[in-house]
Amino acid sequence: MNALASCASPHFMLRASREVARVMEFSGGDNRRILFVEDEADCRVAFRVIFQQPAMAGFKVDFADSVNEAMALIVCNVYDLAILDYQIYGETADKLVAQWRECGYHLPFLVISGRTHIVQKMQDLGSSGFLEKLRATDPNLLKAALCRAIDGYWSEQCR
Repeated sequence: MNALASCASPHFMLRASREVARVMEFSGGDNRRILFVEDEADCRVAFRVIFQQPAMAGFKVDFADSVNEAMALIVCNVYDLAILDYQIYGETADKLVAQWRECGYHLPFLVISGRTHIVQKMQDLGSSGFLEKLRATDPNLLKAALCRAIDGYWSEQCR
C-alpha cells in the first residue's frame, strides 16, 4: 500500500483521533516522541548514540531511512516533532512534508543538513528550525532546538 492510499486506512483514522487527543492533552512534559528521517546509515548510528546520552533523556526516537518508511511511521504513530535530513535517497524533505500534509498530518519539523542554501525554502514551508549536521551532533544544541520547536508549536495548538 502506498503512503497516500494509507491515509484512508483504519490506522490513519486511529492516529488522527490520537493526534486530536494529543493536542487537547498537551502538558509540555517529557517523553516527547521524535521521528528522525536520515538516509545515511553512519548519521543514523551517530544520532542514535547522541539520543542515548543523559542530556537527551525524555525523548523517544524512531528512525526512518526513506520517505516511504517515514510515511508509514507517520501514519501509524503520533509524533511531537520530526527531524528531517533535507536530501533523502533522491527525495527532499519538502516533498515528505507535502505528502504528510496531504494526509492531514501536521507537526513541527526541524531540518538538519549540510546545505545551508535551503534554509529559507524550508522556513517558507513551515520549518521550526534548521541545524547544520555538524552542529546538530552537540547534545545541548540539539536538545535546545528540539524543545523550542516542540514547546512553541504545541503551545500554539492549545490556545
